[in-house]
Amino acid sequence: MKEYKIVCFYDFDGTLIPDTMFHPILANYGIDANAFFEECDLFQKILTDDGLQIDGEHCYMNIFMKYINEKKLPPFMNKDLRKLGEGITFFPGVVDYFKRSKERINQEFGHQGIKLEHHIVSTGNRQIILGTEIAPYVDQVIASEFIEGSYLGLPQLSLASISSAIGPNLKPLHFFSVNKGADVDPSINLQRKMRMDHRKVPFTRMVYVADGFTDVPPFAILSDRDGLCVGVYNPRIAGSLETGTKLVTEGRVHKLVEANYTKESDLSHILEGQFKRSALEIILKKSQIELPF
Repeated sequence: MKEYKIVCFYDFDGTLIPDTMFHPILANYGIDANAFFEECDLFQKILTDDGLQIDGEHCYMNIFMKYINEKKLPPFMNKDLRKLGEGITFFPGVVDYFKRSKERINQEFGHQGIKLEHHIVSTGNRQIILGTEIAPYVDQVIASEFIEGSYLGLPQLSLASISSAIGPNLKPLHFFSVNKGADVDPSINLQRKMRMDHRKVPFTRMVYVADGFTDVPPFAILSDRDGLCVGVYNPRIAGSLETGTKLVTEGRVHKLVEANYTKESDLSHILEGQFKRSALEIILKKSQIELPF
């Protein structure tokens, strides 16, 4: 049976959780997260002033490893980061929503070959995300990642280098990867032109959920291709609603709602309604193709 995928992409920090994933982790070791990120900003400024190029993701990852080397943090390995993910607290209803939405689409439309996938695209740490409660319901996690010293032939077992650093401008690359099917078939060359009718997942069957202006590049890519862009805000954080409202007025997102994923919330109704609408459009298109006239 031919498979038809509907894919919802999510930012992580500020979208699925109230703050960054590093705030509670750093706090556990007596480190003020705001001071940590201020040091990251200073590090970036120093390098930039010296004529070097570095993005925000490489900054925080280098400072994180610096803290390990200075013994402000334990000698973390990736398995330790995954364990830390178990303590991440989500916005209301997130875990149930991830489970419920997939089950609904699979139960109602699975016999038609229709499948809902949840993908996370984050500048945060992939291993931490893989350790969270939602991991069993997430199909792919695209995020920044460290490697241990052993991979480089170094004596240290702890994190020693950067494997990947995912910034806002790289997030849309995953949209194209899913669109062409390269996310499941590495032999597909993203740089090569592909006919629209040969692409695995049309952009119209994609949704992106995120919380701020750092997500403008992925919002723009998906919006321009008729995907659905949903902005979320946290009413407990000053300025969050104002930021979200500006995203709407500038045409960055189609909808703005509170980051509440409980069953009867506006966000759940919008997202699950879109998934069902996409599934019905697939069935309609299939029926038209199968008609003998």
